[in-house]
Order: sequence, then C-alpha cells, then structure tokens
Amino acid sequence: MEVIGFESHDNSLAIEALSSGLWINHLLAVCRTGKSLGLPEGATNNRPLEGSGFFWYDTGQEHIITQSTFRNCGFRSDNYNQYNSSATRGCDDSDMSKACYSESSMFGFLTHSDEFTPKIMQGTRDITFDNCGRRFKFTINKLETVSGQGQNWLDMDGSVSGLNDPTIIASGLELAKDWWGVDNQGLYWIMYNFYALLCLRIAFILMCALYLALPTVVYEPQAPLGFIKKKNGPI
Repeated sequence: MEVIGFESHDNSLAIEALSSGLWINHLLAVCRTGKSLGLPEGATNNRPLEGSGFFWYDTGQEHIITQSTFRNCGFRSDNYNQYNSSATRGCDDSDMSKACYSESSMFGFLTHSDEFTPKIMQGTRDITFDNCGRRFKFTINKLETVSGQGQNWLDMDGSVSGLNDPTIIASGLELAKDWWGVDNQGLYWIMYNFYALLCLRIAFILMCALYLALPTVVYEPQAPLGFIKKKNGPI
C-alpha cells in the first residue's frame, strides 16, 4: 500500500495505517493550524483532540515514511523541550477551542502487550519537524512490557534522532538494555576492551581503528529510547 501526498490539518491523529507493507511519502501533518476547531451542534469538548502525528503499531506491520513534514504537533511542556524550546512550539491545552491533549506526540509506539511484539518494522528518511512539541511517546512506560522492550526503528539519515547519521532508534527501557545494550553495559564494550588490548600487542593500526570505532549511544528520555549511531559520525 502507498500513501503519497496526503495532508492532514487540525487532527487527532494525522494518519493511521494497519497494513502489512506501507509506504508514506510527502506527508504533511499540520496537527494544529491555530484556527478554532469546529464541533457539531450541541457537542462539548470535554477533552482536547489529541494532536499527534503517527503511531507505530505493535505487530505485523512494515512501515516506511519518507520526505514528510510534521508541523505544530506534540504537546508543549517543559518536560519535552529537548528538541525545541520555542514558546510557540507544538500545542497546549490552554484554549479548549484550539487545544491538544497533554499526551500528544509526533511519533507514538504501542507498548501495551506482552503477546504482540514488534520485529524490524519501520524506517524513515528525510523527516522534517516544524515548530513541534513532544516528539516520542510510549503508550505504556510505567510497565516494561515485551513490546516496549522490543521497539526499534531505522532512522536512515538521522533526521528523526537529530544525529544526522544512520541511526537505530531502540527501546530505552531498563530491561531492554540487555538486548539493545551497545554502550558500556553491552557487548560492544566487551569487544572494545578485547580489541583495545589486542591493539596494544600488535601493530595492525587499521584493524584497531575499525574495531575501536564503536557506535555512539545517546539516551532519549521522552519515550524513553536509545539512539545508536551506526557510523559513529560527529554529533
């Protein structure tokens, strides 16, 4: 299935696709335009429309999103100012006629299940965030579910993580460290020490350089996630 050139404005969720094999290209998601949201006659707005971008589903899906823009998405809060601290970023709940939900985000992950778990499901490239608030959200992060621990995503150009390098975005839950651990708690640190010792004993400089150029891991607190830079380029 392909969705090309789709636009969404003043939405609850910009787009959702429960399809095995999906490519979204040239998506424009304007979660809030600043206009008052129209409601049917007699309706009351007891809770703001969410104002989120896209949610990765939990299982059986393969999604690719390219050349797409998210604008004014995600809740504005001091707890979620790691990527943008502008006073006008995203949306808030101060004016119910234009508000968004306090749990809204640009990207969400379904993490409620111990049965339905992700595999290698999703990839992105050339993603633009325009004046956005919260970027990432796990639907459940107080309980470390199997689906929460298994979350993963290939950020082909680092445009989502902001690292500008091919990046694996993986679960940052505490129990996931044994699986995604490529920092000083994981396998790569063991490999690093082994080859560092080897390099002290032999003069194969090129081999040493290759093995010591291990991935940089950046902790992301919002979901939480870990950003694993595949090329270990400059941050």
